[in-house]
Amino acid sequence: YGSYDAPEVLILRRFRDEKLKKAFFGRVLVNNYYAFSPLLVRFVKRTGFGERLIRRKLDGFVNRLRIKNNW
Repeated sequence: YGSYDAPEVLILRRFRDEKLKKAFFGRVLVNNYYAFSPLLVRFVKRTGFGERLIRRKLDGFVNRLRIKNNW
C-alpha cells in the first residue's frame, strides 16, 4: 500500500495480531507469509504480473475486515 502506516496496512496488522497469531494454523500462515512474501513481491514488481488482481483482492479482504470487526 506504499506506506507502513497506511490504513489498510494497520487493519491487516491488527488482523494478524488479534486473530491469526492466536491459533496454531494462523501462526503457521503468518510464518509462511514472512518466508515467501519477499519473493512474491519481487516477482510482482519485476513483472507487473497480477499486481491489480492482488490489490483488488486485498482491498476486498480489508473492507470485509473493516466491516465485520468495526475496524
